[in-house]
Amino acid sequence: MNGLLANRTLFSFGEGRPPKRTPLRSAAQGVWFPERFAAACQASVSEATSVTIRDAGGEHLWPVADVHCASFYPNAGFLISPLIKMDRLMSMMDGQEYQASTRGRFCCLIALGETVEELPAPPFPYSALQPFFPKDVGRGLGAPHDSCGVLGAIIMDDTGEHLPSMHSKVNGKTLWKREKGCAYLSNLAVSPCMRGQGIGKKLVKEAEQIAKEWGCWGAALHCDRTNVPAFKLYTGEGYVRPKDQDSGDYRSLSTGHQRGGCDLLVKLL
Repeated sequence: MNGLLANRTLFSFGEGRPPKRTPLRSAAQGVWFPERFAAACQASVSEATSVTIRDAGGEHLWPVADVHCASFYPNAGFLISPLIKMDRLMSMMDGQEYQASTRGRFCCLIALGETVEELPAPPFPYSALQPFFPKDVGRGLGAPHDSCGVLGAIIMDDTGEHLPSMHSKVNGKTLWKREKGCAYLSNLAVSPCMRGQGIGKKLVKEAEQIAKEWGCWGAALHCDRTNVPAFKLYTGEGYVRPKDQDSGDYRSLSTGHQRGGCDLLVKLL
């Protein structure tokens, strides 16, 4: 695996200006496991509940944002938490528009436990926001993920926005080209009360299968290097650091600057 990755010229961390950022937003985050919050979480489903991996519907987008917030921002207060969830919701709606535009591919996968036939009416102030959203998205506003049976989620796209771009020197100038054919996985999150049951692994495997159907040669993601459980999950599934990633830093393609703390992990499919 390492040898195959080493032979590729992609994921190069050279100097220069990267391609312009696409409208699709996606956070380069790995799975986080705050055990102290998991212990306090009350599960709404039993361990014996079967898990189904499927595409998220519009009514699932807010619950997905909720599980993201519970996983990545467990200390967010009652004022900040809704803002984070709304940002995640808008990001996923951007992704769905990107998919519908045929400019590229986007997918939000969810791990679904019990199927909720009908969601409760959104509480205020979310009920006041319903007219500003598509009908299916509006139905899920304000719904906690555990009450909707959403146990986890993962987002994937093929924009190449968060991957190091390929670059070359032509007449003394650095030219950049966005990497194609690699699915980017992000925001893998599992409900704090359902961790340790293989849900994250199932989501990753299903995302890889979809990437193969897209015709991608590989899958990539970024992970906080201090997040030991996440690294164990990804490396156990065959993800490795490219040999040319000497700095171990995440290079943002929107600014061209490196950001410490995240490692790029890649897997050939």
